[in-house]
Amino acid sequence: MKKRILTIMIFSAVCLFLTGCVSSPDKAPDKKKIWPSMLEDDSTFYMPPANLYSREKADAVIKNMLPQIKTLINGDQVAQADSVVVDGESVKISWKWNETVSDTTYSTVEGGGYSYGYNSGLIFNKNTDNVRSDTYRKVEKGGFTIIQFEDLAAMYSKKASIWFSMKGGDTYMVIIDNDYNRKKWMDAVYSATRSRNYDTRVSWGMTYQTVDLTDDQKADSTVDSGVVITFVQKGSPVDAASLQYLDIIQSVDGKEVNTVNDFQRCVKNLKRDKVYSVEAVRWKRNGENVKKRKVKVNIVL
Repeated sequence: MKKRILTIMIFSAVCLFLTGCVSSPDKAPDKKKIWPSMLEDDSTFYMPPANLYSREKADAVIKNMLPQIKTLINGDQVAQADSVVVDGESVKISWKWNETVSDTTYSTVEGGGYSYGYNSGLIFNKNTDNVRSDTYRKVEKGGFTIIQFEDLAAMYSKKASIWFSMKGGDTYMVIIDNDYNRKKWMDAVYSATRSRNYDTRVSWGMTYQTVDLTDDQKADSTVDSGVVITFVQKGSPVDAASLQYLDIIQSVDGKEVNTVNDFQRCVKNLKRDKVYSVEAVRWKRNGENVKKRKVKVNIVL
């Protein structure tokens, strides 16, 4: 009898649980995300080259890489370089397109990744409700991409793509999906630019949070001001200076960095062969809290 009663009680409890009359233990709420995730190591912010070529060799490397140069849309090849001409003023790439060209808009949630653009500049951008809409226009079919040495402000790579930022505001992109050849081609373009007595900006080799410290971040780190490092590229000047992900920069060359605008003013016109003194706060290492301390380093471009 007792066994039968026990069986009925167990059966009833199971039924009550399945029908929702008995609540299950509450699931622990997800911890609020306070800090940006570290970027994947697929960005290369251009720095002084691994190899500095003579003008003749640089021009030859740029032209000889012709079979490697193409452009993609969402991973699909749509154009192959038809010719590459290097003269005293520019690199001119003509394209053989696989399909008709048009204006195309990509909409991506901020921070949620980025679609490959076209082989031309960004012609329209807006941010609405945390969604970024970018419109790209490819060059006309059979047209050219022209990279003027004098107008080249900076270049960097993202995965297989090489981005050229021009002083007038345009951005051009080419694809070389072999890592070795891509770096070699960037070195060649850099060398060709320098050999013609023009120069490009170089990067510290890092990204940073583009908004000021939030109240939650201040409370979590007990740091009231500064700029948060979100990615450090291996082998970069910042990496050589031993700055790390989530270090908080507070001064550059003796100038206080309280906000993102302060930092951008400090690094607006980086100069090659200059030593920059930087102070930062380190409060985490490899994702773990450590005793908060000031870090003073020199960054050499």
